[in-house]
Amino acid sequence: MVHTIKGAAGNLSAKNVYLEANILESEIRVNRFDDVELLLEKLGQALDQIFTSISLIKKDVEDIRSSHPGGADITLMKPILNKLEKLLQDNNMDAVECIEEIVRDTKNTAFAEKTAEMKDYVDQYNFEGAVGILNEILHNTREASENEKGK
Repeated sequence: MVHTIKGAAGNLSAKNVYLEANILESEIRVNRFDDVELLLEKLGQALDQIFTSISLIKKDVEDIRSSHPGGADITLMKPILNKLEKLLQDNNMDAVECIEEIVRDTKNTAFAEKTAEMKDYVDQYNFEGAVGILNEILHNTREASENEKGK
């Protein structure tokens, strides 16, 4: 288990965890168990530090999302929305895969409900219905883009 932790820490560049796991692993390999409790405690502290850092990163991401209630900038999605529009107009089955990506990218945004509705149409192979919703979204992205230019 210590070897696995060491390897994972190395892959993640978690240097303190790697070093503490390496020391502990070396002691175990040569059957020296006198300092194992101390070494386990040091490894635990290094892991705690990593987990605290991860929690802080997660909190920062949540703070950023809550300070931007609209979520992702839908205008940045214009290329994939245009791609989906072409796929739908061509009755291309790749639209199914493309809409999955759009739904993922718009999760927790103001457009989440509309993209989910559009996905329902695509899942039923009602590409015409999906185009109608897509046109609404594209219209809203054009308005958002124009509003940004006016500021």
